[in-house]
Amino acid sequence: MDWIESESFGLDCPLLADLFAGREALEGLETAVELSAADPAFPNAVDVAVLMQESGTPAGIDATVKREPNDGDWSNVWMQKPYVVSNWTTRPTPGMMFSVAFACGAPWAEAYWCNDQFEQLMKAGQTETDFAKRRQIYWDMQELASNDGGNVIFAFPTDLDAYHESVGGAEPDGGNRLMGARISERVWIS
Repeated sequence: MDWIESESFGLDCPLLADLFAGREALEGLETAVELSAADPAFPNAVDVAVLMQESGTPAGIDATVKREPNDGDWSNVWMQKPYVVSNWTTRPTPGMMFSVAFACGAPWAEAYWCNDQFEQLMKAGQTETDFAKRRQIYWDMQELASNDGGNVIFAFPTDLDAYHESVGGAEPDGGNRLMGARISERVWIS
């Protein structure tokens, strides 16, 4: 998993090389998928779906992008259609993100994926007090989710909050942009 710590995820990324090398493994399997997308998931979600479509072509994946109506994305598309474009904001801890989005049976686990080893590691990570051991547990969980899970993590977007010097009380928040989405409660104009 050394590639995780690399600064670049270009076309020379070992993960992509493995994907392309595994193209033969796809022979005989259904590789046509319909990818549903709508802009309420995040701005430009449909454009990202087109990028995902183009990225899958070299691996032999025949994706068709279906633009869904914006007014029903969360009720009619997300977790209702087999392949959707979605967006997750950060959580304060990896354990929280795993519990919300990847745990077997979690209400928001988009891939409906269940893995006994992942579940055991998640329980161990929730009670482990040694930081280095907990870090390794979360790395192992990430590897399982990546290799066996049903989610395709296309990108890890970054957020940047910037404030004018006249804004008082502004502080970084590790959980979410705009001070955990509570900026209106925490800042003032000085």
